[in-house]
Amino acid sequence: MHLFIPPALRAIDYTSNSPVILTVDTSHIAVGFFLCQCDPTNPKIRHYNRFGSITLNDREARFSQPKLEIYGLFRALRSLRLYLLGVRNLVIEVDARYIKGMLSNPDIQPSASINRWILSILTFHFTLVHVKGKLHGPDGLSRRPPQPGDLEEEEDNFEDWVDRLYGFLHIVHDLFPSATLPVGPPPPTIDCDSRQCSDFKWGGQRHI
Repeated sequence: MHLFIPPALRAIDYTSNSPVILTVDTSHIAVGFFLCQCDPTNPKIRHYNRFGSITLNDREARFSQPKLEIYGLFRALRSLRLYLLGVRNLVIEVDARYIKGMLSNPDIQPSASINRWILSILTFHFTLVHVKGKLHGPDGLSRRPPQPGDLEEEEDNFEDWVDRLYGFLHIVHDLFPSATLPVGPPPPTIDCDSRQCSDFKWGGQRHI
């Protein structure tokens, strides 16, 4: 019901400690996602900021399911990077449990492209949350076929920017060989099932 009560969409409050939640779902048709923030007085209520659906081309649609899921997360983060870079209370919800293992072991993936996507994903600071498929919100957005009048996503230099960022870190590391750059642990994963969601501190239930 909250989508029918103005304002339906709210700006992210970056001064608040309330979790900012990005929920992503990927199918062979499209990448569906939405961005929202928990209400500071009632974490079970979510205030939605934006919804998105990125349709896939024929080549992308033939990706294996694990490759498709990690690619969908990469595309969603790339699309929202201006809103999410530097956010320290970001929570990412996915329904593919194996994404955690792929992010935890980026160097053993079978292709250079997957490694680049993982490197780009790990540029963001977030907590990874697994949500069961029946509770996952953007399922419909990930099954939206291309429509007449859809705008092509503009090419950008996001991957070049990531390359320059990590190249800079390597240069700094080489200048000070005795120093060790801190390497944080992989993003934590939290399980959210039908029993836990009602008590989840940033709200597993959808209030719309």
